[in-house]
Parts: sequence; structure tokens; C-alpha cells
Amino acid sequence: MEITNTHILKNLLNIKNIKIFLNENLKRYLTFKPENSFCKCLIICNTKKSLLQTLSILKDKHMINCKQVTKHCILGNGSNVLFKNSFYNGYVIKLGKELKKTVIKKSCNNEVYISVGAGVNLFNLNYFLKTHDLGGLEWSYGIPGTIGGAIIMNAGAFNNEISNFVQKVKIIENGKFKWVTNFNFFYRNSSFKQNKDIIIEVILKVYKSDNASIDKLQKEYLHKRLLSQPHNYPSAGSVFKRIKKNKEFIYPAKLIDNLGLKGVIIGGAEISKKHAGFIINKKNASAKDFIQLSKFIKNKIKEKYNLNLVQEVEIIT
Repeated sequence: MEITNTHILKNLLNIKNIKIFLNENLKRYLTFKPENSFCKCLIICNTKKSLLQTLSILKDKHMINCKQVTKHCILGNGSNVLFKNSFYNGYVIKLGKELKKTVIKKSCNNEVYISVGAGVNLFNLNYFLKTHDLGGLEWSYGIPGTIGGAIIMNAGAFNNEISNFVQKVKIIENGKFKWVTNFNFFYRNSSFKQNKDIIIEVILKVYKSDNASIDKLQKEYLHKRLLSQPHNYPSAGSVFKRIKKNKEFIYPAKLIDNLGLKGVIIGGAEISKKHAGFIINKKNASAKDFIQLSKFIKNKIKEKYNLNLVQEVEIIT
């Protein structure tokens, strides 16, 4: 006997410390701010327990049929991600209060170990670090993502990567929390992404510094971003990964610029005139506009340079 979505909803409503929004508009949750992007249900889990309970229901194959689990995904800060269709026929989970905490765990000489919830965004993390005189992550100031997403994607900038600071990570495995130290990081990738792990918490190693030095570095990195990146319009971040060929890196933005593609528009999406590696939401763009424009870029690069661009922005189907 098939169990209906109503049955799933009734089970979810029995969970404490969650908020449920039906047919939710995802525009406010995604940094690209796409038009016509909705989901069946958005769930905010404010505690670790409520997250486990929610996933238990959605992963119960008997809730729909015996072949598959209910379609769902974890959404961080909504950067570097879009939904392919105008309606995502599944459940979108956001991490709430208990999963947005940062705590100093221990200090050893110049090194300080901090616990960071997966839902903590990098702006708030940098504010915490500055107020506690802790340095090392100033380069991440201005990246619009959560620490969970940053680890999954191995976020980096200015010759730094988050992987250099990760000590151990708490994930969900078989319905339970588990600390892991055996993991691998790659350029804009990780074993967490490959295994589709759900990250709950991370221990980072940072360093003692002083408020003035941290503030100066944060402002310098933010200034560099504002000078080079299109911050006046919504975007999903850098669209394509750099390419390594013959031990050297090829930057897609330079190739796109060389082809004179800056300013090309499809629908409401435009290749940024300021930085060719970004697609901006110029005017009421949809995810479809973004996808078509990114395909256009890929085809042009393949045609001219015989290179296959790898997209950094994840498209959820």
C-alpha cells in the first residue's frame, strides 16, 4: 500500500523543534535569487535530534514505496547551488539554531581548536574569530556560504583552502552521529561530497592573533573581492572550476573574456561584465536562464579551445 505525502507530513508535525513551510519560494534562500523556484516543503531543523528524526522519516523507504527514499536535500546558505526545475518535488532541509553555534574547545600554545556547527555562515564565523582574537580564516571573509558547505566543496580563495584548517568532522552515518578524521580533500571537492555525507559539526584549528590585525586582513580580502567580483547583482558564485593542464592552471574566466562573451544575456541571466567567471541575475533570471547560459559558455569554450569546463555550481534535480 502506497503511503501518501500527507502521512509523511503528519509524521513530521510530531517532531519538536522544527518549522515546516509548504510550497515554499526558494528565491530568498538562494544567492542567485532565481524567479520561479519552489519546493514541496522546506523544513528548518533547530536541533540535532530533530534533524535525525526528520531524516529518519524521509529516508524510510516504506513512506512512499519499497524502492526509494523520499526526495530531499540539505541546503546551506544557498550559494553555489540552484534547482533545475521551477518546482522541486521534494523536501529541502535547512539547519537551525543548535547547528549554528561556534565554541572554543581548547587552546595549545598558539593553536586554538574551535567547534563550529555546520549551519554557521562564514560571515558570522569570521565575526566570532575577530572578537576572540583568532586568526587564519581572514581569507574566507566575504564568501557567502556555511562552514558545512565550505567543507563539502573545499572552499578556497587567495591560495588558501578550508581543508588546511579541518581537524575532524561530525557526520550522520546509519542514523547516528559519528566523528571522522579519515577524509580527503581535492580542488573544490572532498570525500564528503563524493560520499554524500551530511556534515553536522567540525573542529577547526585556528591561531591566536589580535583584533586589529584580523580586522585589517578581513577588510583587505573583502576589498579585493569587491574590486574583482560582481557584488551589485545576485549570483551563485564562481560558475566553473579552473582546469589543470600540463601542471599549470587554466582560468575559465580568462578564456570566456578572450572570446568576448562578457555581457552575453540569456533571459535575465548575464555573463558579468566585471568578472567573466560569474553569471549574474541581471533581471528576474530563472535557474533555467542560468543553465542555458552556462551551457552556451561550455559549448563556446569546447568549440574554440577543445576544453571541457566543469561546473562548480551544483544543479539539484
